[in-house]
Amino acid sequence: MELTAGTIQNLPRLKYIGVLATGTNVVDLAAARARGIPVTNVPTYGTKSVAQMTFALLLELAQHAGHHAQTVREGAGRAVWSGATGISRSSNWMDSPSAS
Repeated sequence: MELTAGTIQNLPRLKYIGVLATGTNVVDLAAARARGIPVTNVPTYGTKSVAQMTFALLLELAQHAGHHAQTVREGAGRAVWSGATGISRSSNWMDSPSAS
């Protein structure tokens, strides 16, 4: 939602504008400045979340991480692990002597 000059003009009691984002491009800064209304933002808003999502998407694209996670949740991962580790399908890997 943009805060236009018209909106700022129609809010006579407006004293402060705080934008929950890294920029202030959604606010008509000239209109706010003309009325003496300070405009601030949150410079690091979402930075960690954006980085996490970027890596999650890279893992999904490169390694199909979502498919593998679902396979493990459904219990189908046991067959894959048994071939790679030599643990029989009927045993739990936590019960294996090498797991301790």
